[in-house]
Amino acid sequence: SVVKSDTISFYKGGRYYIRLTTIAAITGCMVSFIDTLDIQEPKYDLINLKDTFHCEGDSVHLKADILPAWGLSSVRWHTLEPNDTNTNVHIKINKPVAEIRITAKDSQGCTLTDFVRVYKYSAPTVSLGNDLTLCGAYQHVLKPAVSGSFPGIPLYYRWQDFSTADSFIASGNGWHHVEVSNVCGLKVDSMFIYDRYNLLKPTADRHFCEGKSITLTAQLGGLKYRWNNVNFDSTLSISVGQAGLYQCKMILTCGDTLIEKFTVIEEQKPQLNLPQLATYCIGDSVSIIPGIWDIFTKIEWNDLNSDSQRYFKSPGNYVFSASNVCGVFKDSIEIREIGLPMVSLGSDTLYCGNVNHGLQMSDTSYAYLWNDSTTGISNRFNQPGVYWVRARGVCGDTYDTLKILQSFIPKVALGNDTLVAAPFSLKLDAGNVGAQRIWSTTDTTQTITVNNFGRYWVQASTPCGTSTDTIEIRDVLSIHLLGSDDFKIYPNPTRGILNIQTKGRSIDYLEVMDHLGKSCLQSHHPLRIEDVYKLELMDVPSGLYFLSIEFSDGQKVNFPISLIK
Repeated sequence: SVVKSDTISFYKGGRYYIRLTTIAAITGCMVSFIDTLDIQEPKYDLINLKDTFHCEGDSVHLKADILPAWGLSSVRWHTLEPNDTNTNVHIKINKPVAEIRITAKDSQGCTLTDFVRVYKYSAPTVSLGNDLTLCGAYQHVLKPAVSGSFPGIPLYYRWQDFSTADSFIASGNGWHHVEVSNVCGLKVDSMFIYDRYNLLKPTADRHFCEGKSITLTAQLGGLKYRWNNVNFDSTLSISVGQAGLYQCKMILTCGDTLIEKFTVIEEQKPQLNLPQLATYCIGDSVSIIPGIWDIFTKIEWNDLNSDSQRYFKSPGNYVFSASNVCGVFKDSIEIREIGLPMVSLGSDTLYCGNVNHGLQMSDTSYAYLWNDSTTGISNRFNQPGVYWVRARGVCGDTYDTLKILQSFIPKVALGNDTLVAAPFSLKLDAGNVGAQRIWSTTDTTQTITVNNFGRYWVQASTPCGTSTDTIEIRDVLSIHLLGSDDFKIYPNPTRGILNIQTKGRSIDYLEVMDHLGKSCLQSHHPLRIEDVYKLELMDVPSGLYFLSIEFSDGQKVNFPISLIK
């Protein structure tokens, strides 16, 4: 005991020592007297009361197992508020250590006092310190600073390589970390060690656009810098406007130097020159080079193609983009698919008269050649025939042919109906050379010869039309003669003057024909004196003729007459 007093209270059995120090009255020297005292404990004890702890923010359970000699009367825990009279308590302290006392009384009135210390522990704190730069040393011993170490409470270490020592030998640059733990928890700290020989990361090439500049910045700050071997200190960053190799010497605090090199590349603006339109022939393709650019430029078409020389086989609108540090540049082109020239002279043409046919080509982009060796886009033809033109385009030649036909509208005239005497042979002519003919006799010739009385017709046809005519050939002896009461013809035979007397009937037309039906004299509205029509035959030779009379009511009669001179 360190108690310095005349009296002392004992709470536990055992041997106690007391030393009394004083000054002797005779000699004046300091002397000491020592005595011992054995304290016997009762025959009961407080078991399992051992010093203990709890982690910060937690609590601890205390239990007193009492073995009384004459029976337990009461239990009292001191320093607890309120005083707890149970043998089991849970306690949480707010200071590093607390002494908890318990008093037990038995049925005989004997008491026993004991105490236990309760400690408040916490998870350790750990620090590896600031990041390091190794200058002149290749290894470094890392030993973390740890607080929160408690007696009897072990600490556990774990490094990034899973080693468990309380220190670590680091070599080379990189991150290092350690975990330190106890029963109350775990804490972690890390640091980065720069190796002077492996300090700098590889420097990528730096690019800038023509006419611009770029800023170069050293990797490490807080040092002295000398750019491109100059002998004076410079800044962390510099601005350059020319391509080339630049280097920065960094002077470390330990005197060592590091050199960082920069390759500066000047990029050119892409020069795009796509035409607005490009064409290709069906089944072929067209090659397009969008322009020129440097090797650092990224190119892409709007259909995700990235070819620098493109072969197009599909029509459409295409957009090309080229991008680098100078920006994004775009150009577009229309691709068209074309075929052979389209040329048409139209359908074959028929003219029913004079030929006057003009031709005009609609597409002026082709080169034309006509069958008459002319090369204009138009031509005119005045004669029937076969004509052609050739149109030449970038994809080849195309020809077309036109046939121009010429014809006429036929007109058939077989003459008037004819009286003849049998036997006879009469030639009928349809005329219209070049026309197709069909006779009532099924003949197809231009002329036929008939030997029989009857009605004959012919039809002449051309592409321009059709014409038909009919003739009747009758026997002169079969002519119906009008009676003397109807009219009189006199004198017959006659020497040149023929009188025709009618009774109230008008004559519109008189015609004199020979025995072959050939007209010798015609008279429209002949001379009439009262009821007598006069017909002069002075210019008609002598012979046997037929007089054809057409009355105003449409009736026709034929009458034989004889002319004598």
